Amino acid sequence: MQQGTNLPKVGSYNRSVVLETIQASDGISRVRIAAMTGLTAQTVSVIVRRLLEEGLVVEDGSAPSRGGKRPTILRVSAEAGYAVGVHFDPKALSCVLADLAGRPVARLHLPVRPGARPDGVVRQMARAARRILREAGVADGKVLGVGLACPGPLDEDGVMVSPPRLAHWDRVPIRALLREYTGFPVTVDNDATAAAIGERWAGIARSTPSFAYLYLGTGIGGGLFLDNQVYRGRSLNAAEFGHMTVDPQGPGCYCGNRGCVEAVC
Repeated sequence: MQQGTNLPKVGSYNRSVVLETIQASDGISRVRIAAMTGLTAQTVSVIVRRLLEEGLVVEDGSAPSRGGKRPTILRVSAEAGYAVGVHFDPKALSCVLADLAGRPVARLHLPVRPGARPDGVVRQMARAARRILREAGVADGKVLGVGLACPGPLDEDGVMVSPPRLAHWDRVPIRALLREYTGFPVTVDNDATAAAIGERWAGIARSTPSFAYLYLGTGIGGGLFLDNQVYRGRSLNAAEFGHMTVDPQGPGCYCGNRGCVEAVC
């Protein structure tokens, strides 16, 4: 669980920490949020009041008292907002609609035509996002944004940089294109790091501050968490394990080296 900070001018960060804490729990009190995040009771109360006003959080009963007033239980309002997740593999698109509690509401899986050009594939992503929202009956006003997991490497602006196995995809501004074609805010990460984040948020690594995640897809990649934070390194792609050389005399790899993990596997 991320820790908040009581320093000034970090309100948006603390807000996300509190909301994440509520999302990850099956009902939690303000006192417990303060204990888990390190924030003061006053800071937690101010943030929770705003989340209640925005309809993102609801009060849902109370917990047993340990002396004094019974603490009020807080839960996310699952239907207050939705997000569309898109996973782009060179061979397929997977699309999921999730509510604010992180629960899948609808899914869609579509093939990607071999050799398809970037603009056509991104337009296909946008159509898939629109289709899943339409079929689920979710209005645009309730959509918080789109999360895209795609092959890396990616730069800090969401531009794909010479992704392996994807000809014609060098310097494709995939985040900007998907934002333009959907009309929604877009968050993008490479597929391996996105998988590691998902494991940290909702999988067996929820209580593990540091771990390495090995991703096996069309290629081999990875994600790193160190002290509860994604570690990206100077290249922003620190955990790309697939092209580490493990056998200098091994088979040739399409990247030009020999004996890469991906080639050996």
